[in-house]
Amino acid sequence: MNDTDSSNNSNGNSNITAITPEFDSTLIREFSMSSPITIGKYLHNMQEEENEVYIYFNEGQQSFVTEILGMDLSNGHVWLGRPYDKNLLSGLNEHTEFVAVAFPENIKLQFQCKGILQSVYEGGQALRIEVPKSMVRLQRRNYFRVMADEEMMAHLHIEDDGLKGDYELVDISLAGCGISVPTRQQFKVGQIIASAKLVVPDGSPPLKVKLTVKNIKTNPDNNQDRCVGCEMILLIPKEESRLQRFLLAAERRQRDHRNSID
Repeated sequence: MNDTDSSNNSNGNSNITAITPEFDSTLIREFSMSSPITIGKYLHNMQEEENEVYIYFNEGQQSFVTEILGMDLSNGHVWLGRPYDKNLLSGLNEHTEFVAVAFPENIKLQFQCKGILQSVYEGGQALRIEVPKSMVRLQRRNYFRVMADEEMMAHLHIEDDGLKGDYELVDISLAGCGISVPTRQQFKVGQIIASAKLVVPDGSPPLKVKLTVKNIKTNPDNNQDRCVGCEMILLIPKEESRLQRFLLAAERRQRDHRNSID
C-alpha cells in the first residue's frame, strides 16, 4: 500500500495514509505537539472510542494491536491490553523502544516512547507505558485504502435509480470505494446513488451508504469490466468506527501475509 501515490486510487480520495508510522522528520516536526493537556485529551479520546492502537517495536520488525485500558495522568502511566500473541511478551521490557499509531476521530496520531512493562490493571494482566512527552497529529482527516482480495469477503449491494445487484470491491477506505462494474452498465461521473449497502463479514447488518461517482476507469484485472470510483458517506455516522475496525483488520491481515512471504 502506497501512502503518497494517489494515481491508482480508484475511490477519488487523495488523503491516503498508511497504518504504519510516519518517519518523515519534516512531517514530524511540523505536526508535533507537546502540551500535556492536549496529549491527555487525545489519550482519553482513544480510550473512550476504544480505538485500536498499533504498537511497532524492534525497529518496526514486530508489531501488535491493542487498546488503552486506563490511565493515571497525574503519575504518568497508561495501561494497555496484552497482545494476542503471547510470544511477543518476551521482547517487551523497560528498554523496549516503540512507536504507537492510532486513528482517533480518523486523524492519524502517533507517539514514540521507551519501555513497555508487564503490569496489572483492575485485577487483570496488562502492559504499562509512560504518558508520551509529545505526539504527532496530522492536521487533516486521513484515510488509508485497503485493496480488496479474496479473503475480504465484502461487497456493495445497490438497489437505486434503476441499478440493482452486488458489486465486487476493488478497494475501500473510510472515504470511498472502487467497484468492478460490467461495461454494459451505465454509470456517469457525478452520479449520486442515494441508497446502497456495504456488506462486511462481521456478523452485523450491512452498512447503509450514499455514493457519488468520481471517476470511471478500465479495470486492469478484467478488461470486460470497468472500475467505478465512488466517494462514500455512511448514512449512520456512528457506524464509522465499525467500518474502521474492519479496514484495520483487513490491512493488518494483508500486511501479515506479505511479511510471511518475505
